[in-house]
Amino acid sequence: MKIRTIIVSLITLTAIALTSCLETTEEEQKQARTKVLEQAEREALLTAMIDDDLDVDTTALGVYYVIREEGEGPVIAPGDTITIAYNGYHINGGGMFDSSQSWEFVYPLENLIEGFNDGLSIMKKNMIAEFIIPSHLAYGIYGSPPVIDSYETLLFAIKVIEVKPFSPASE
Repeated sequence: MKIRTIIVSLITLTAIALTSCLETTEEEQKQARTKVLEQAEREALLTAMIDDDLDVDTTALGVYYVIREEGEGPVIAPGDTITIAYNGYHINGGGMFDSSQSWEFVYPLENLIEGFNDGLSIMKKNMIAEFIIPSHLAYGIYGSPPVIDSYETLLFAIKVIEVKPFSPASE
């Protein structure tokens, strides 16, 4: 997939930019890293969209997504019980780091990364999509060692299997 190659390039650009931040304050370094990452992600995705003729869209928070199969019915709403299947990948070519064929939970899930919850907000039953979650909407500066590195962009392939609408009577 060309998008992974492009994003590996953005990681290299980020490393170069980070070394140029050595003589600034910690807050300035953090702002510079975030700016470089966001710009590199935008450029990488633009290049990938042109090369692969992809129809990539963005959520309000900044999760990039590609819809592979349209779903049916309304979009997932807070309080709905959903069942999903997903695979999580390191975008830098490190392979799959997580997977589930049937995970049921009430949306949104508090301990889920912000970008995953945000991406799910556009999903419907039987929809299949890929989310590219920038590091600031995933695990950010700290990562989730030893599996997820600092400032790592993640890719998720997701299918919504079932949506059970929220019902106040079931509380």
